[in-house]
Amino acid sequence: MAILPFEDSERDEAQVVDLFSGIILFLLLAVLMLGCLAFMLVRAAGYVESLLLTLLSLAALLLLLGWAWNPRAGFSGLGVLFSRHVLSVGLPFEQWMHHLAEHAMREDDPAAFLDDAFAGLARLPWVGGGEWRAGERAEDRSGRFGRLEGQKTEYHHGPLAVTLYTSQRLSPALSWHFGLLARLLGEFYLAKVHAAQLQRLSYVEAVHETGARVTHDVKNLLQSLNTLCFAAEWQDGDNSAEFQRLLRRQLPVITQRLQQTLDKLRRPEEQPMTWQGAASWWADLKQRYAGAAIDFTEGGIDPALEVPGGLFNSVAENLLQNALDKRLHEPALRISARFSGGGAIEFSVCDSGSPIAGDLAVKLLRGPVESAGGFGIGLYQSARQAEGAGYRLELQTNQAGHVCFRLHRRQPAA
Repeated sequence: MAILPFEDSERDEAQVVDLFSGIILFLLLAVLMLGCLAFMLVRAAGYVESLLLTLLSLAALLLLLGWAWNPRAGFSGLGVLFSRHVLSVGLPFEQWMHHLAEHAMREDDPAAFLDDAFAGLARLPWVGGGEWRAGERAEDRSGRFGRLEGQKTEYHHGPLAVTLYTSQRLSPALSWHFGLLARLLGEFYLAKVHAAQLQRLSYVEAVHETGARVTHDVKNLLQSLNTLCFAAEWQDGDNSAEFQRLLRRQLPVITQRLQQTLDKLRRPEEQPMTWQGAASWWADLKQRYAGAAIDFTEGGIDPALEVPGGLFNSVAENLLQNALDKRLHEPALRISARFSGGGAIEFSVCDSGSPIAGDLAVKLLRGPVESAGGFGIGLYQSARQAEGAGYRLELQTNQAGHVCFRLHRRQPAA
């Protein structure tokens, strides 16, 4: 012992004897000793012979137990039953997990959820106290609970770091259980954080869509005013009376749409649909674009049919204005608009220009897409508005010389 190296530094942590391993070792030594005595008394054998026989018997017994622990013949084995007993650490864990599940449904704030969860964890008989930290930045939340003294064990899962203090060092089974609980808390915390982020994103998306709808309505109003200004520039003494009739017909419509846009600014929620006679709407549309070299055709309109005027105006102005903008790059472009209100309500705008690119056509009407004049949000908003009103706006044909958009809805059978 004198020549062995000796360290002056004292150990900070006391060594803990595993009670279960000590009991197993004691029982094996007791069986070995009693087996030797039994062989010496029964067989009148010597000590060495009795010791060898006892060791052989113990080896055979351990071999049999090893096979029964994890057999290969379909039987679950003693290992499964033993693991169930060892890993079941009693009712406190179950009560805490029930409390955690109930609190997760009541509390939405991630930090408040962790405070209450760790307060319940401090009531477990093995836990004296602890501290936790969620995140790695200075502004992230942290907290303490119970008494911070005794053996310290740390657990980490994602952004959550947990330090538990216990009076004794945790056994492997308890350490595994607490590690599992830390992972469970980490997953609940991440779910709460993601839910809060989704709520904020939903709010931002609602604000963005409201602004986009209002911007879209303002753009359509400006396009209508631009059409009237264009007509005013070309009017002369011969068609002054016709121009006055156009103004008297269009100004009330523009005033009504302007008021609807102002109402959306005051109350961003969905506005009720305003209905307009189909024949009247079609006549107004043809009159607004009378000088734009657009071929208007109709397939029969029921005089009693009414359509949502805001939706049809928005879709028609978007499609026709896009076609007119396309004509600036393709001067020979022919534009046609067709409306039918008989067995099925259908409005379509077609042109004889180049087709839409394949990758753009897939995304069109499903979300904002980049275009030469912006992000193509007008058609997306029109498609969303049509979907909310029970209609469908689609790219019907996309071929060279024939590009067609269609807004349609079949009337229910009588």
